[in-house]
Amino acid sequence: MKRAHDHRRTIKRLLHRGGIAAVALLLAPGGGRLAAQDLEGIGEKPAVTVAGSVAGRGVAYASDGIARRRSPFSYSLTGSVDVNIYDLDLPFSFTLSEQDRSLSQPFNQFGVSPHYKWITAHLGYRNLTFSPYTLAGYQMLGGGIELNPGDFRLGFIAGRLNRAVEEDTTRPSVAPAYQRNGFSGRIGYGSEANHIDLIMLKAADDAGSLRTIPIGSDVRPAENLVLGASGRATLVQGLGIYGDFAISDYTRDTRSDKLNASDVEILSDAIPPRTSTQLCMALTAGLSFNIGTFNLGAIYSRIDPDYKSMGAYYLSGDLESVTLTPAIALLDNTLYLNGSLGFQHDNIQGKKRATTQRISPMLTASYSPAGPFGLTLQAGDLLTSQRAGTIPLNDTIRMAQRNPSLVISPRYSIDDSAIAHSFQGSVSYQGLIDGNAFTAEYSEYTSLGADISYTLSLPPADAGITASVSRNSLANVGGTYGSTGFALAGSKGLAGRKVSLNGSLGLSLFPAGNTVNAGAGGVWRPDEHQTINLNLSLTTSSASDAVRRSIHEYITVLSYAYTF
Repeated sequence: MKRAHDHRRTIKRLLHRGGIAAVALLLAPGGGRLAAQDLEGIGEKPAVTVAGSVAGRGVAYASDGIARRRSPFSYSLTGSVDVNIYDLDLPFSFTLSEQDRSLSQPFNQFGVSPHYKWITAHLGYRNLTFSPYTLAGYQMLGGGIELNPGDFRLGFIAGRLNRAVEEDTTRPSVAPAYQRNGFSGRIGYGSEANHIDLIMLKAADDAGSLRTIPIGSDVRPAENLVLGASGRATLVQGLGIYGDFAISDYTRDTRSDKLNASDVEILSDAIPPRTSTQLCMALTAGLSFNIGTFNLGAIYSRIDPDYKSMGAYYLSGDLESVTLTPAIALLDNTLYLNGSLGFQHDNIQGKKRATTQRISPMLTASYSPAGPFGLTLQAGDLLTSQRAGTIPLNDTIRMAQRNPSLVISPRYSIDDSAIAHSFQGSVSYQGLIDGNAFTAEYSEYTSLGADISYTLSLPPADAGITASVSRNSLANVGGTYGSTGFALAGSKGLAGRKVSLNGSLGLSLFPAGNTVNAGAGGVWRPDEHQTINLNLSLTTSSASDAVRRSIHEYITVLSYAYTF
C-alpha cells in the first residue's frame, strides 16, 4: 500500500494547487458523444414515419472426412425499426437466433438518445465516452443527460454496468459475477476544438446481488472511483495540444480490512481505503504541428501497472511510451512520405525482474504520378531488448531481437468508359533476427511472399474477372516450407442489374497436401425493397500421404432482406 499512499499524497498536492486544471490544459479530447435524435424540427415534417429492415439468414453445413466444426443448420433473424414521431427518432433493433432461444426475451437490448437543441437524453442501453481513462464506451443500462448550452459541456449518466451472473454448474466456462452499478459525470467548457473537461466515475458491485457464493470462487465485490481531466487547445495556427489524465482508486474486495485514512482525506470520504485498494494514474499528452505540406504529431503516454476503470473495457497498464509521426507531401503532392518512431518500456515503477524496451521505426512512401503507374513501399522494424530490473538478468534468457519487414507494391491501371485493366503486385519480407546467441538457433526465421493479380472490368456489361497467383515461403530451424496459390473470381449482372451472379475458384498447394476452395452465388433484387442471396461453397483438402484422409466441407447460405 506504500505506492497507493504515495500516489494519494501526490494527488492531494495537485488538487490543492489546482494541478488537475493546469495539467488538463495539456490533455486530450475526451467527449465522444453518441449520435442522437433531433427534436428541433417538430411540425416541419410528417407526424409519424416508420422505416427499417428485416432480414433472415439460414446456413446449412455438412462435412466428410472430418468431425463437424459447426452446427448442421443455423439461422438468424435480425431487424431494425426507426419510428419517427414529431421528429423524435426511436430506433429499435433485435436479433433472434438458435443460440438465443434460451433467453426470456429476444429483444433484450435497446436504447434511445433523443435531443432537442442543446439537450440530449439517453435512455436504455447506451455507451457514452467522456474520456479514454474514465467512462470510455462501456455499455450501461440506465439513463443520462447531456447539456451543451453555448460553450458549457455538461453530462451525467447512471445505471447498471454489469448484471449479476449466478453460478451455473452446467456451464463452467461462465464465471459468476456481482451486479455492478455506477454513474459518471462531466463538466467542461469550450468547443470540440478548444475545451477542458473534468470527469468523475464511481461504480461498485452489489455484494448482495448473488444468492450463493461458489466455494473456492475468486469472485469478489469491487468498487472504483475515477477522477479525470481532458482537454484540447489550439495555441497558434497549425499548433495544437491535447491529452487525458486520470487517477483511479480501485478496491478489489470491499470486504477487506480498512486502513487508516488520516492522510488521504481527499478520497477516503468517497471510497474508504482498504488493504486491497490501489491508486493508479494514467496520462496521455500530445501535440500536432502542421505547416504547408508537413505534419508532425507527438504523443506521450504513461499508464501505471494495474490501472483500471470500471467504465472502460480494457486498458494496457505498466507502459510508458513516446511516439513521433512525421508526414510530408513532395513533388506536387505525387509523393507522400509517412513515418512513425515509437519508444516504449514497461516496469515503470522498477518492481519487475526485468525491463523490456521496444523501438519501432516505420516508413511508408506512396508515389502516384499522373498516369497509370503507382508504387507503395513500406519498411519497418521492431527492436526489443531487456535490461536488469530487481535482479541481475541472465544472458541466456535476455531478449534482444529485431523484426524487420519490407513490402513493395507496384500497380498499373488503364481505365476508360468501356474497359479497365488493372495489374497489382506485391513483394514482402519479414523476419526475426535474434541477438541472443543462446536462443537464435531456435527463434530466427525468414518469411518471403510475392503475388500478382490482374483485374478486367467491363462496366457496360456489368461484368468483371480477377486472376491472381501467389507464392510464400518460411525458413526456420525446422527447414524451409513453401506454398503456392492460384485464384480466379468473376461476376456478371443480368436483367438490368436485378440479378448478379458470382463465382470463385482457389487452389493452394502445400507440401503436406492441397486445398481447393470453390464458391458460387447469386443476388436477386425483385424490387427496391427485397434482396434474396444464395451462396454455395466447397472446401476440399487432400493429403499427400495415405495415412491422412481427404476432407470435404459444404456450406449453403440463403438469406432474405426486406427494407421499408
